[in-house]
Amino acid sequence: MGQDEKTRRVASVLPGRPREVGEEIGFLTTISVPSKGSVGLTGTWRTFVPVLSRERCTGCLICWVYCPEACITREIEIDLNFCKGCGICAEECPRGAIAMVKEEKR
Repeated sequence: MGQDEKTRRVASVLPGRPREVGEEIGFLTTISVPSKGSVGLTGTWRTFVPVLSRERCTGCLICWVYCPEACITREIEIDLNFCKGCGICAEECPRGAIAMVKEEKR
């Protein structure tokens, strides 16, 4: 399929009806589906690392809800391979169960 054909196919669906999730539109799709590690291990970017205190944690999952990188599981495990150390989990934790600690050089 040439570039002109792709352009016509995309242009023909843009002004039309709403599309279904994942429905193909020429060479595009309507919704991007993120996948874990699609751009590599991003945890190496951080300066601070979250440290969880199991004694203080109540399992409320607020950290899980607010983590923008989905690094925290429902079992309250933090995947440091992808955590960027933003500290949102620590800031939102109502019990102060997560502390941000300066990470040692690797």
